[in-house]
Amino acid sequence: MKPDREVPNRGNLRAADASTLDRVRAIGPGIRTHGIGWLGRRLLNLLSEPGRLPGRLWRFVWVLLYVGLLGSAAAVICLVNPRKRVTVFYDLKVAPVTFDVCWALAAAEYLRLQRGFASVRLILVPGPVDGFREEDAEFERIVDHDTRRRRLDAIHKQVAALVPSLDDVVVCRSRCAATWRRIVDGCAVLPVSYWPALPRAMRPRYLLERKRAGDKIPLPFRAPPSAVEAVAAWIDALGPERSLVVITLRQFSYTPVRNSNLDAWVAFAAELDPDLYRVVFVPDTEVADGPADPRLADFPMMTAAAHDIAVRMALYERAYLNLMVNNGPHLLCLFNAHCRCLLFKVLTPGVPQTTPEYMRYLGFEVGQTPALAPAHHRWIWEDDELPVIQREFARMVGDIEAVNTVGSGPAN
Repeated sequence: MKPDREVPNRGNLRAADASTLDRVRAIGPGIRTHGIGWLGRRLLNLLSEPGRLPGRLWRFVWVLLYVGLLGSAAAVICLVNPRKRVTVFYDLKVAPVTFDVCWALAAAEYLRLQRGFASVRLILVPGPVDGFREEDAEFERIVDHDTRRRRLDAIHKQVAALVPSLDDVVVCRSRCAATWRRIVDGCAVLPVSYWPALPRAMRPRYLLERKRAGDKIPLPFRAPPSAVEAVAAWIDALGPERSLVVITLRQFSYTPVRNSNLDAWVAFAAELDPDLYRVVFVPDTEVADGPADPRLADFPMMTAAAHDIAVRMALYERAYLNLMVNNGPHLLCLFNAHCRCLLFKVLTPGVPQTTPEYMRYLGFEVGQTPALAPAHHRWIWEDDELPVIQREFARMVGDIEAVNTVGSGPAN
């Protein structure tokens, strides 16, 4: 038996028609009371009611209205704004609270030079989950929201301060505030076509593809003079000058399979000639304030570099050679022309962020050092086993010696 045919409720239809008529009659008073912007909001609310438009058609209309109206306002403001800057939006709805912000800042500096603008501004846009994006359960357990809020200061704001052309870091309180910033700072925006309602993350592919196209990619990070002086004083206190070898450890409880092979690094450090090299370890920020691993007892540890990005950057600049596994801080070396670096363990099978497929998605060529990297910066696509570390260290020292840049730090 076929189901009974549903009969429309005539009373409900008449009520709906009356409701629509009331809305139409309210347009005039609404504009007089609230201004012309009220009409746009009423139109969006009306069209967004269930059943007004099919989902895909509604989204198309909504995007046209959103981008058209707000984009036009941004274009007008740009024409009359005498100060030209590149604004990069780091949207925490789609981007993590990590050193990935380095890619966004480097891209902003690239676009600034392309356009001939004066400065760069970083805008941090809050995500939907207590200000952040939703992460997997394990990451949420280890890096809770309070920790992520501290990271905004400890990573994002401090990394931004390494860019000399930076004029401001803005932390938006809401996505509506970010939309206003997008309108006001709309002359040159990254990611391309970014709007808070249409969020996009700044991927490495943007710069990698431009480098392959022949563009010059700037390496804008520089340690501030105060940090350079502090690091110099700390190293001088260690004793007679040696070529400084800095080993940065990953000792993070999230995806620990990616962590540094501590036994191999200690063995490597112990065999270096102490008359030629001074080895300094930088612990992972997560464990820097705890007791040091007994295996590291014979080596100086610079815990200040684990907490202060400026000090870390100054230490990396001062180093004859930096060595580390694939980890966020390596981006400080990648975007600083005064740093030499060997990066090991680029891939880790089974970890989504370090599979060959994901690296290709980001724009990297598996097995290759990114072409935008500075001189004497090399990615080693093998694990940090002692023979691999020894081989690549000897190879890099040979390359450095060949261009006559041996010393306590890279030549400018």
